Amino acid sequence: MFFGKLWRRLHGEEELPEYIEGLLPEREFHRILDRERALADRHSVDFCLILFRTADSNTSRAHLSRVARILVERLRSTDVAGWLSTTEV
Repeated sequence: MFFGKLWRRLHGEEELPEYIEGLLPEREFHRILDRERALADRHSVDFCLILFRTADSNTSRAHLSRVARILVERLRSTDVAGWLSTTEV
């Protein structure tokens, strides 16, 4: 899990303990990012990762749910949304 290990090494953050509907849990999201990175490398193409900082780990669940709902409503069938860290989607 390239992205997960790198993130934890740089920031020392733990995984988000709570599930927010519509967003993949951090571990699963990192697994998909690793797969997409490998596919992009294999075919010598780029892929895009958009990162949203959701404030801090004290942000209300209602706020996080709203962010998740907005993202999920706008995803294409080929897009994936999930937690990169405890404060970033």
